[in-house]
Amino acid sequence: MKKKLIQSVLVKGEGYAPILVACTLARFVIPDPLKIEVLSTQLKSDVGSLFLKSDMDQLHRSLGIAQSHMQRISKNKTPIAAVQLSENLRLPFWDYGAPLKGVPFYHIWLREHLNGGVKDLRSFNPSFAPVHRDAGYWEIDPSKYEELLRSISAHAGIGKIYSDVEQVSCDEQDLIIETQGGPIRQQLTDCLRLGNGRFPTVSITNFDLMVMQRNLLALVQNFPQIGSKKIERQELEEELNSVLASVEDMQFLMSADFDTGKLSERVKYRIELWLDVGRVIPCEGDLFLPHEWLAVLHKRVGPPMAYSRLVDSISRQEASAHLQKYQIDEGI
Repeated sequence: MKKKLIQSVLVKGEGYAPILVACTLARFVIPDPLKIEVLSTQLKSDVGSLFLKSDMDQLHRSLGIAQSHMQRISKNKTPIAAVQLSENLRLPFWDYGAPLKGVPFYHIWLREHLNGGVKDLRSFNPSFAPVHRDAGYWEIDPSKYEELLRSISAHAGIGKIYSDVEQVSCDEQDLIIETQGGPIRQQLTDCLRLGNGRFPTVSITNFDLMVMQRNLLALVQNFPQIGSKKIERQELEEELNSVLASVEDMQFLMSADFDTGKLSERVKYRIELWLDVGRVIPCEGDLFLPHEWLAVLHKRVGPPMAYSRLVDSISRQEASAHLQKYQIDEGI
């Protein structure tokens, strides 16, 4: 089958399913400089308010977009990706953070520096989806559409997104992705509120944000004081499994190796604090914590360090208070 030279991507469907898919694709899949458009019907006003012009400043902050960057984008008219709603409101997506350490090469990170416009694009599977950045199109084999989506689902860390995609086709030079309806609202809302220049895996895979926060808080509240006494390997594993049991299929921390009295190097925080970027900060082990909580940890204990010192240094009441504040502020 002859390959198509894709110049734009159209995601269409009902409600906010296509918007969620488009946001995900813009982050992890669709290469710059392709434009992503959303054709959506039956948009509900309660969630739609997120996209009204009066809320654009908040939306920009939620997506981790600095105002100075927005002005630069508008001036040059070169956003790296955009979602266009039926109201013709364009939402530029901006990613100016470094890739997470340990992220597989097949993740795509779009990164453009203001001083020169250098782009860093990492293809998740260049063998069947070569990217021609300079030419401005994306070359893919139509027979590989389904494989493409499965690869996105399996490898790009966006979990159940494949189940929200009903059909993929090609018309002229557009890649058309049709979405299903479904319980998309909370996923989308979480994505927008979490954003730190990238969408955390947990939000895309339909995990409830409060469940995640509640379990993370319990992890700190209930874990033994690792720094003050030795904990047997079995006790540590049982405690961790108990805390995380209610979060289905979530693999962060679950596959870690445990040493007597301490967590493994993979799980030790060594958090990269991007406090100026967004509300949820990525760290090794695919663990995400609220921005405000990390800010408290950073203030109390200094730069990121081993898990044991974090546990020893922050009180249960302080962590709980800041988590509650975060939830209230975000309207969760």
